[in-house]
Amino acid sequence: MLIPVRCPHCKGKFWVEFSIKYELYKYVEAMSELTRIHIKDAIVRGVWTDEEVASEVQRTIASLLKRGVPRKQVVEEVAQLYGIPQVHVDELIENLLSKVPELNGVR
Repeated sequence: MLIPVRCPHCKGKFWVEFSIKYELYKYVEAMSELTRIHIKDAIVRGVWTDEEVASEVQRTIASLLKRGVPRKQVVEEVAQLYGIPQVHVDELIENLLSKVPELNGVR
């Protein structure tokens, strides 16, 4: 999973790729009834600058929008492809649309 973080020292924006190891304990059959998740470890797999991640992801977004893929579908596909939460994909789309006005009509 990739998430954006802001460095408290330099105030720069970075993207952190991480994974979480966990154990799932089900005390009853239905997950919604009683379940406990025990986080065993969180592992940072990599750190990238905002420019590195945003430029690659926005190229993919632009390509999908130009092909006429609906914005909602773009958000879902890009989130799955890159492992980025949908709310952050939506932010990347907004940023791209502000930089490339000709994509505004292609939603």
